[in-house]
Amino acid sequence: MKEIQIENSIQCPYCHGYARRVRRRKIDRWISLIRPIARFECQNHKCHWVGNVYQNELANKKMVLKQ
Repeated sequence: MKEIQIENSIQCPYCHGYARRVRRRKIDRWISLIRPIARFECQNHKCHWVGNVYQNELANKKMVLKQ
């Protein structure tokens, strides 16, 4: 099996499903001037979590899929 790291995706903190990166709100852009953040949305239809993740945490939370 080979591992593929998916860019712009993390594991949802609630359902542990696939969460993809989405566009930031204006307030998120302002916050990013002080501490860089990225905005994510869970793709699980039952969960629909949306939230921000700090860039330094993002490096540790990249999703790795095995094929």
